Amino acid sequence: MKLLINKKFIHSTVLLAVGVLMTVGSMTNPGSTSAADSLPGLCVILGALAYRSAKQRRLQLVENTKKRKLLEFLALISIAVLILTGPDILQLIRDGDILTLGILVWAIFAYLCATSRGAPERKNATE
Repeated sequence: MKLLINKKFIHSTVLLAVGVLMTVGSMTNPGSTSAADSLPGLCVILGALAYRSAKQRRLQLVENTKKRKLLEFLALISIAVLILTGPDILQLIRDGDILTLGILVWAIFAYLCATSRGAPERKNATE
């Protein structure tokens, strides 16, 4: 049986699924009345997509275009804006709910790791 998920992108695929589940779960929660409840899921989705795009560029599976870099940058900026202008961030820290800040830190760290300047890996001729 052939695996449908590319092993090189298993982490971003899992995070995309988690982000979708978080978003859907927050929308179907009957006690939830705030749109900010779906914020962490949306940020995880944006972060996973930016990470995947950067990794594809690093592995040279796609062209390294300015448009792609701009979209990745806009995804990261969107995460920062959504989190920092969302619910009262200081109140969340006082309450011990730092999930949204953790998502912001994760998204930036993962993106930087995906774009690190090591020896670029090349795609195999058989791919």
